[in-house]
Amino acid sequence: MRAERPRVAVITPTYQHVGFVQACIESVINQTVPDWEMVVIDDGSTDGTADVADGTGDPRVRVVRKEHAGLADLRQCYQLGLTMTTAPLVAVLEGDDTWPADKLSLQLPLFDDPDVVLSYGKAGLIDAKGRQYATYDRHPRGPVKDNTPVGSIVGSLASNNFIVAATVIVRREAVERIGGFWQPVAVPYVDHPTWLKLALEGQFKHTEALVGNWRRHSVQYTTSNAASLGPTATGYLLEIAEIAAEKRLTAVDRTRVNLTVATDESRRHAHARLGAGRLQLLSGDWRAARRTFRGLIDSSPGRSALMIGLIGWAAAAARLDIEWVFRMTGRLSWPPRG
Repeated sequence: MRAERPRVAVITPTYQHVGFVQACIESVINQTVPDWEMVVIDDGSTDGTADVADGTGDPRVRVVRKEHAGLADLRQCYQLGLTMTTAPLVAVLEGDDTWPADKLSLQLPLFDDPDVVLSYGKAGLIDAKGRQYATYDRHPRGPVKDNTPVGSIVGSLASNNFIVAATVIVRREAVERIGGFWQPVAVPYVDHPTWLKLALEGQFKHTEALVGNWRRHSVQYTTSNAASLGPTATGYLLEIAEIAAEKRLTAVDRTRVNLTVATDESRRHAHARLGAGRLQLLSGDWRAARRTFRGLIDSSPGRSALMIGLIGWAAAAARLDIEWVFRMTGRLSWPPRG
């Protein structure tokens, strides 16, 4: 029998996901743990997304239709989801992503420890048709992956958001303690800033299991803007550094955050070049790819980017893509051509 108050609330912001939202909702309905509530917040879709979401017939799924505000006001969707739910745990599942059926059964017991404020794990990477083509799991090793001691994960997380939203469950009271989901000005996402603030509030718990599927397709923000500079993280990282100092984060971790702030601009440029080069390889524009990777090599952005630049230049000369490198190393890769 279902408890009066569900154990976990699922917040699903969605926009123009008519081809994906049914699979998203069904992946929640198919959970082996039925003790959940779900709010789908449609940001003014014009393709029938909300109608599809409304047609599931499960009373645990509620659909909210709102005027389109876009990524600039994404926090509004998440906060609306918080106000419309009561469960002590909150999961994030965007309308184009899915869960494996055992996600909740694997992660909910991790919150039996009252010190845990966030759980995350391995992500499956799926294509537009829902086929898994790779996994992503780039967390730090040792106790740091569980943010033990509290705050120790901030240095690693500041430079690379390795926590995929579809894998995350958070403790509601911890999110409320930091003022809700955090979207800094001019930043089109809430996940990375929010995870960083939560890392200063309590322990994380990582699971080696695959607990979320991140769909990679051409119209999503992270793919369509892969070759652009994107927003700077400097402002909110500086704020995190200040909070970390107040909470007496270790000198080593504060130094790592400050180093990330100092190198934010160069890393953004290197990331944009790498994204452009990878897209050029995938589209078969070999000459442009050689020029792009040559620029990445010449910019000397760091050992890792330099190595990828060399591999990319060689791949362009051989008329190959380099997504296999990313898949083999568990990094974020794109679906194969075709």
